[in-house]
Amino acid sequence: MKFTNNFYENSISDAARDFIELSKLNYHDIRDYAVQVNGIMHNPYYMNEILNHTVELGNVSSIDLNDIATQDNPKLKSFYRLNEERSSIRKYSGDAVNIDELSCLLKTSLFTINKEEAKDQGLKRRNIASPGGLYPIEIYYLNLKNNHMPVGAYFYDQHNGDLKMINRGDNVNFVKQVYKAFAVDERENVDIDIKNSSGIIILGASLNRVSFKYLDRGIRWAFTEAGSVLHNLQLAGTAIETIGTCPCAGFFDDMISDLIGFKSIDQLPVVSLVIGKI
Repeated sequence: MKFTNNFYENSISDAARDFIELSKLNYHDIRDYAVQVNGIMHNPYYMNEILNHTVELGNVSSIDLNDIATQDNPKLKSFYRLNEERSSIRKYSGDAVNIDELSCLLKTSLFTINKEEAKDQGLKRRNIASPGGLYPIEIYYLNLKNNHMPVGAYFYDQHNGDLKMINRGDNVNFVKQVYKAFAVDERENVDIDIKNSSGIIILGASLNRVSFKYLDRGIRWAFTEAGSVLHNLQLAGTAIETIGTCPCAGFFDDMISDLIGFKSIDQLPVVSLVIGKI
């Protein structure tokens, strides 16, 4: 097998790239997209079917599982309660999330850990499951309130535990760019109160990190890893109690890529998380 600089070589097939391009949200189809999403979300029949769906297996035998309340494990019960309280909060007060709240949110969601088997090799594992320990997902933060930190785009460096500014424009124009990227002023029914939010977290993927090893199948792993980080962020937000979070996939991919400095065709924003004070 011939090895080159694999992290930066194109390991993604043309068919996979076509899927990535076709799944992007573009400015010309935002209204049709919004009508589709809102039409389903505000239809009681569809929502009932979606939330209460199950797999129809027919006449099969079943084995009852014990209730979590019967388990004598405080950590397990705390974890269950936290998941039970987790929800998507769509309305915010308009106040800025302070630096302590933001620090807690990020540092409990994605951080590095030194496992014994990795110490001798100088490896730093993260607190999430990742294919081959390749970690294609990184966190970016679009700060919309000029309070505890300047308005702009930041990269969360979990190795050093800090935020690095990567895009600082003047306040008004940057916020307008973010609003445009999320079509805030183009939608008739805005389901998530972005204008009163404090900022937006972007989970960005560098697909060649996994595709150089797993080829197109690595794209699946990047998406599942993003889901793990997203869930951690929402659980952390639930534990903090003073902030609300809401996942959002309704954004223009190329505009977000410009805001966070993506330049390679293998880089793409996967999902966002709107955060704000409640």
